[in-house]
Amino acid sequence: MFCLPQYNAGFQTRAILVVTEDLSLIIPWCNRATLGETLLASLHALRDSRATVIVINCGGDLDALVASIPNSLKRALVVNVRHPFNKSLCLNIGIAVASTQLVSVMDADIAFSFDYLKKVTTVLSREGYFTTAARVRESEACAPLRVSHCGVDVHRYHQFTFRDGRKIRLRTGNTDLLTGLRAGPGLIGARRAALREVGGFNSSLTHWGWEDHDIQLRLIYLLGLKRREVGTVRHITHSDPARQLGYLTRAEASRVNLLKCMEAYDRGDFQGSYHNDIRISYDIHTVCA
Repeated sequence: MFCLPQYNAGFQTRAILVVTEDLSLIIPWCNRATLGETLLASLHALRDSRATVIVINCGGDLDALVASIPNSLKRALVVNVRHPFNKSLCLNIGIAVASTQLVSVMDADIAFSFDYLKKVTTVLSREGYFTTAARVRESEACAPLRVSHCGVDVHRYHQFTFRDGRKIRLRTGNTDLLTGLRAGPGLIGARRAALREVGGFNSSLTHWGWEDHDIQLRLIYLLGLKRREVGTVRHITHSDPARQLGYLTRAEASRVNLLKCMEAYDRGDFQGSYHNDIRISYDIHTVCA
């Protein structure tokens, strides 16, 4: 059962939360029917890790969202944002609402293995690191290559050279062509304080892609953090219409956002939009035990 909503704006939200769990799991949402399935599949891991789920509804059907959350999930918050869907905006508000030191970003179409959150928490318990998912398994597996004696791992990198001469080589993806497993760079875990220090995510990236690579690069550039890839998750396979592409293809949308990021870096701007985004009006609905 859900309690009556309590209205909060910006900085006031944390006052109503008393949370003693290890980790906050932040899930942006807008009419994604897969959420109920993935939460059920991840329920055991959520209980064992003492994680609080924070689902950010931005432009979706609030009643449908509430109905999709399993009754057995006791530690959950639903945040209703009064704004059209923007993934980075959702994530920044989730960071503001969270009361744990550690946070992990998840998608509505991701279920995770029993020990995934434990591994994230273990890495983040030490200073100097953030995490991403090491392996993503598709629910609709593609046919593997028929190669018997060698591995075929495809890696993608972007190397950035900044005005101060510093260089960062960021791995933006890798896929094992034999197994179909790939990395999950968008499933970021970090200390909440570190995310706030770099200004959180960048909500000016309005199409699909690059918001995850952007914040990773800024965590590395500004704070000197190192990335650790951990654990396995399952992704419910879907087609491009489920993504926020507008009139663009995936490649075009990603390129638009990459160019926005590069323009900001060239200006010496390495801050996200956290402090502006958390001023957007939103309500918090808490799960009653």
